[in-house]
Amino acid sequence: MAFDTERCGCELARYVMSVIPLNEVHAMWTILSFSDLSECDSSCELSIQQEWDVNISRFKEVDIYDKVTIKNKLCEISYPNITTICTSPNIVKTKNPKKV
Repeated sequence: MAFDTERCGCELARYVMSVIPLNEVHAMWTILSFSDLSECDSSCELSIQQEWDVNISRFKEVDIYDKVTIKNKLCEISYPNITTICTSPNIVKTKNPKKV
């Protein structure tokens, strides 16, 4: 019986600490490939250089509005603990407003 895609993944718990037989895996999942990572040996490093170069060249070509957008997205990645959300300068009362 092939593993049905509607079944819960927790059914695989019976195979904890052992190999899951291929006949239990739905055919859709057997076509997944991790070749990009498997081709590297343990000393191979994951790199973002190609994506970085593309972003740099695109940044040089776009207008100022797109440059601001790219910069903001890079800031979100580089500084995940910092937010760009600003607090409202005015305190807004939402409960029991007084009628004048």
